[in-house]
Amino acid sequence: MASETRLLVEEPPKAETEEARIALFSSEGSGAVGVGLGFSRLSNVDVINGTFDSRFILLLWYVEPLLRDRPPTKKSFGWEWQEDCPGCPQLSTSSFPNAKGVLEIELSQACLNDDTQGIRGIRVPGLVRIDHWVSGTFFQDFSLQRFPYDSHILSIHLRSVLAGKSMELVPVREWVNLKHEPQLVDFDIYDPPCASLSYEEEHECGRHRVIISIAIQRKAFAHEINIIGILFLLNMISFTSFLMESLADQMSVSLTLLLTAVAFKFVIADKLPPVSYLTTMDVYLLSVFCFLGLVILANVTASMLPGRQHAIVGFVLALWTTFHVIFTLRVQYLRRPLMHAYFDGQVLNLTRVHSDAERTHRIKLE
Repeated sequence: MASETRLLVEEPPKAETEEARIALFSSEGSGAVGVGLGFSRLSNVDVINGTFDSRFILLLWYVEPLLRDRPPTKKSFGWEWQEDCPGCPQLSTSSFPNAKGVLEIELSQACLNDDTQGIRGIRVPGLVRIDHWVSGTFFQDFSLQRFPYDSHILSIHLRSVLAGKSMELVPVREWVNLKHEPQLVDFDIYDPPCASLSYEEEHECGRHRVIISIAIQRKAFAHEINIIGILFLLNMISFTSFLMESLADQMSVSLTLLLTAVAFKFVIADKLPPVSYLTTMDVYLLSVFCFLGLVILANVTASMLPGRQHAIVGFVLALWTTFHVIFTLRVQYLRRPLMHAYFDGQVLNLTRVHSDAERTHRIKLE
């Protein structure tokens, strides 16, 4: 069954359609600014401290009345008619409210009356597009209850007050994309990114922000092999104590495995998120200790009740099997690929961005 993201983006008021906001560019003095964004790089996703690094190109469109009669112009480094643009949106570090630190804001390109750089093919005289390359570290809330099968969104926020001037921001969704194909070591990235508007609580003030979000999902295979797989083997080995006749031998095997599990938990402690709630991995760790303790209790009880040994062993094995069947079904549900994202009353079909290694491997096979 096609899976759905649990990543929901805040919606703008239903009465404000995208077509109505785009039409603002045709009206005089509207103050509308179109916003597009292309992700170029994502890195250093820190789910503990709630930050990630990103480099992206930010596209801003606005109408400059003084330039309505100018011929189409494109310039890669600045513009000679910048002094004629009093309405030009000015970016600063405060323009990104969720930024921990913006390292660089660099003007890349400026276009005037260029149909190829327009919005939905609308020809608006004096339409200016300016491109900025932005690099920085951004804050993001992460929930790790499903670790290592967790999915997240990484968001860039742009506020409507730019350099002290209030603007009407318009997400231009056809220009929200992946500029390149960024890769993360521990996460899969899903395309396309999505754009939405979020208004402040005091809606009368008109302040709002554009939120550009991209979905990621953790690659859980390494955790399954290196942690869950080893713990599963420890539990399996503990059942060999049921084949021993001496209680001393049974206790020796069970206690040795219990101490091994405790030592292993200390070894992997720095690989697990230090959160105040139980994650999926924590639940499995606790189950391992519970079943090791249950094996010890079963050995002692069976030695006291020899006639009930088979029933006691059968109960432990049935309980262990039932737990792992339920856990496996739950894991299969959590680890399925993201397929859909819902926002602004629309459904986005997500596709995983393939890594360079996967692409190279596929080419070799062909």
